[in-house]
Amino acid sequence: MWLLYMLIIIGIPILFCILVYRLRNRIPFGHFIVPIILGIIIFSTVVLLPVYVFGPVVSDSSYEVFQTFLLALMQFYVYSIITMCLYIVSFIYMKKEKRFVIFSILITITVAVLVYFVGGFIFKEREKADDLYLELNEINTNNSLVGLSKEEVVERLGEPIKIHQYSNEDKETYKYKGGNIYVGIIWGGYNIFTTRTYYEFYVDFDENDKVESTSMSKVI
Repeated sequence: MWLLYMLIIIGIPILFCILVYRLRNRIPFGHFIVPIILGIIIFSTVVLLPVYVFGPVVSDSSYEVFQTFLLALMQFYVYSIITMCLYIVSFIYMKKEKRFVIFSILITITVAVLVYFVGGFIFKEREKADDLYLELNEINTNNSLVGLSKEEVVERLGEPIKIHQYSNEDKETYKYKGGNIYVGIIWGGYNIFTTRTYYEFYVDFDENDKVESTSMSKVI
């Protein structure tokens, strides 16, 4: 996976460095302008490399993997504009490579539309909770368990995953899995590229073994 990131993130700048380097003898002041452009491409790649590569690898999140590809597409778009502008200058002054200029313009327009319009709609970040979270969150909001006994709670929710007994009070807390909330790219009922946040559900009993309160907590 790490090699794939390196190929995508470093391969794109290398491609455009080659294209830009070809122009050093074809545009006015090319031997002065081209090294500056190459420096900008190389410097931006080196500075952003940890963000592009090591963040998703360390976090191991499918959504952040997708963000890497999206950033790579943006990287391609920016470098396309730089290269296209240089080739336009080359065409104006040297009257050459007309087809390549037209092709670069079309590619740039296409990528711009995909990134800013279609991509912004299709890949919009959304939030989705699973059924368990929705059920328990509704119970917590409506205080549906308040006043019930331990037996009634177990009958409704099942056995808790953990029971906490307070040392200085005659009270207990039952802990349950609280479900998940997914944030990221969600198409229909499918979580394509998302991060997942876990929740826990707590049921607090009073000294008479009746439910005193409930709460939902994010697992950090």
